Amino acid sequence: ALSNILKHAAASEVSIQVINKRGEVTLSVCDNGRGLPAETSRPDHYGLIIMRDRAKSLHGRCDILPRSGGGTEVRVSF
Repeated sequence: ALSNILKHAAASEVSIQVINKRGEVTLSVCDNGRGLPAETSRPDHYGLIIMRDRAKSLHGRCDILPRSGGGTEVRVSF
C-alpha cells in the first residue's frame, strides 16, 4: 500500500493503524491523495491485485476503499 501511495496517490499525509479486536487483527493504511480510478479491476492494476491475493493466501481479506474526504484506505484483516 505504501509503495502504491508513493507512486500514484500524490498524497501529503498517510496514516497507519493496527487494531487487534477479539483475535482479529486489522491493518489500515489511509492517504489523502487523489483516490482510486473508477475502474480498479483492470488487468494493469497489479499492486491492488497482489495485495488482495496476499491477504487471501494468508486466509485474510483486503478491502480497498475510497475515503469520503478524498484519498484511499487499504484495510487488511486476519
